[in-house]
Amino acid sequence: MYYIRTTKNKYDVDVIIDITTDATFKNHTSLDWKDCDLPSPGPTVGHYWYNGKSIGLDSADYSEIQAIIEAVEAPILVQREADDPGPLVRPDISQDAVVPEEAPYTGGASQFAEDQKKRTAIAEAKAHPKSVATLRKPSYIDEPHQVIATEANYARLCDQLESAQVMNAGFSTTTNYTVTPAPDDMSFTTITFNPELVFPDKDPISGEKIGITTMNCPPQDETDGDITDFITYWAEMEVEIQKEVDQMKSDLGL
Repeated sequence: MYYIRTTKNKYDVDVIIDITTDATFKNHTSLDWKDCDLPSPGPTVGHYWYNGKSIGLDSADYSEIQAIIEAVEAPILVQREADDPGPLVRPDISQDAVVPEEAPYTGGASQFAEDQKKRTAIAEAKAHPKSVATLRKPSYIDEPHQVIATEANYARLCDQLESAQVMNAGFSTTTNYTVTPAPDDMSFTTITFNPELVFPDKDPISGEKIGITTMNCPPQDETDGDITDFITYWAEMEVEIQKEVDQMKSDLGL
C-alpha cells in the first residue's frame, strides 16, 4: 500500500506532492495522507491524482485531465481577448497635459513609471498560458539540425534529462524547498532550495557546474504562492525528455 499527500492545483485537480510506503510514519504525522492502492511502481510525485489513478502526461488516462483543463481555460482565453484594456495610464493626470520636463541632466523614469513597468511585465506573464511540457520539449523547440540522431545531440539530450531530474529531485519532498509568495504585484514568487540544485551545465568562466539556491517561479505557473503547476510541469518535462533520449539512443544503436 502506498500513501500519498496531494494539493489542489488551479483547476481543482489533486496533484501528488509526497509519497510513502511507511504506515508507521504516516500514522505518526499530522499530515493529511490518502491511501493509494496501486500496483508497482505505484504513484509518482507530480502526477495528477484523479479517480483513484496516478495520471502523468504520458498516461493513457491523461485525456481526462486535459478535458478538465480545457473546460477551465477556454472561457478564460475568450474573456481575456474581450477585455483587453489597452495601455494603462495614470487616472489622476490628464494625458493631454503631460509635457516632458526639460532638464540639464539625463534622468531615468519616475518611480511610478518603473513600478508600472514591473506590474505590466508580471501581469503579461500571468496572462500567458501555463507552461506545458509538450510545447517546451527539445524536439519541439530545437533547430532541425539539433534533433538529428548524432552522438553530440544525444549527449546534449542526456544533459537536458539530467537537468530535469535535478529539478524533480529538488521538488521530490517539501522539505527540500521553501516557497516565498510574491509580496506584491511587482514581484515574483521565489523558490529556495536546500540543498542547492547542481546542474550538469558548466559556468563558462569557472568551469564549475552551475548551482541554484533561489529561483523565480514563472508567474503563469503559480497562484498566490501555490507552485503545484510548476512542479507538475517539470515532472511532465522529464517524461518528455526521457522519451526523446530513449528514441535517439535506439536510432544510434547504443
